[in-house]
Amino acid sequence: MSSPRPLIPQLAVLGYPPAAITYLAFSHYHFDHVANANAFTGSTWLVHQAESDAMFAVKPQEQSAYNRLKTSKTVILTDADYDVFGDGTVIIKVCSRPHPRPPSAGVEAAENRPCSHCRRPLALPGRANNLRRSQV
Repeated sequence: MSSPRPLIPQLAVLGYPPAAITYLAFSHYHFDHVANANAFTGSTWLVHQAESDAMFAVKPQEQSAYNRLKTSKTVILTDADYDVFGDGTVIIKVCSRPHPRPPSAGVEAAENRPCSHCRRPLALPGRANNLRRSQV
């Protein structure tokens, strides 16, 4: 699978190289969600312990897109929703998947409210499609 418009060049056009991204989170670790993860090792990775454990339990060759996250700055999330900036603008919601895997993370962003930390963006290369439309 490939995209005619890869993520890293799209971010560059917007003026956000990977080094400018403060936080990184995935809804889950399917290859189409973590394909660019190693580019964001300077970001703080927000992840549930069960998801991190599952990611690094697979064969090393299957970790090639995200293996460098293992030593990056990481915040281990609990089974509660996580307010990324502490101001309600971006909340990682705990939600279940339709298949038996660790809990995934969905994202809820407050509408019509500027992020108090907007000087540095939040990259969320996964999809939050496990949440109702009104929560995304």
